[in-house]
Amino acid sequence: MATTGLIAEAARRLTGFDIRAIAAPPHDPALHRPGRSDLVAIADADLVLRHGPGLEQRMDDLLKRQAARGRVIALEDLLPDTPAEEPLIAHDPALWSAAVQALATRLAQELPGSADGILHAGQGFAGEILAHAPAIAETLAPIPAHQRLIVTEARGMAHFARAFGFDAIALSDASEARSLAALADRIATAGVTAIFTAADTPSTARLLQIAASRGHALHPAGTLLSDADWPAPAGDSGWHRMMTRNATRIAAALAPGAALA
Repeated sequence: MATTGLIAEAARRLTGFDIRAIAAPPHDPALHRPGRSDLVAIADADLVLRHGPGLEQRMDDLLKRQAARGRVIALEDLLPDTPAEEPLIAHDPALWSAAVQALATRLAQELPGSADGILHAGQGFAGEILAHAPAIAETLAPIPAHQRLIVTEARGMAHFARAFGFDAIALSDASEARSLAALADRIATAGVTAIFTAADTPSTARLLQIAASRGHALHPAGTLLSDADWPAPAGDSGWHRMMTRNATRIAAALAPGAALA
């Protein structure tokens, strides 16, 4: 089993197994509280693959009990140098490629009879991830440096931002009036006209009001994906679709002369 669609896809690509994702979209793994069927399935699973305690918060107690029995693999343990407060690493192609290869190495140890196939599949999928990075960068290239600011509710955008030369701000971290006012000033100074969040959240509405009061037109450009739909269409990659959709939406909203996304 895997906690998210992204990990489920990686595990299926490596092993060929039919993998269940516990909290694939539209569920948020940070908010998902496992139901009875999840509890039973997790207890019976040979292995549960997760990002790390910073993400699947409401499943932590259950997963920690399984980890004590040696039945949980956390990606953050396979890549110990990544920040623990940013466990959703898949939005950085270099990090996700490294995670896939590290997971392949660990699963090869768990399944020695299939080790060669798992390691070969890991190299292939990791290579696909890295090979797609230039296309993402090209999509984002028209956005000038001073407008490379992503304001969003989506988790994981900090890794995306570092990978492709942006700053990322979580709107949930600026919910107080003073913080929203400072954010509105920064957005106006950068000349950014779009934020990536739903239009009907209280923080979004307040930020739009503050920006308008400063004479700066700002609009919500829709949400960004933080996980991959699972299962992905046959022959397709959920990671590829997620990254392409996010890059296209960001470029459509932030590039000079962009139409509203």
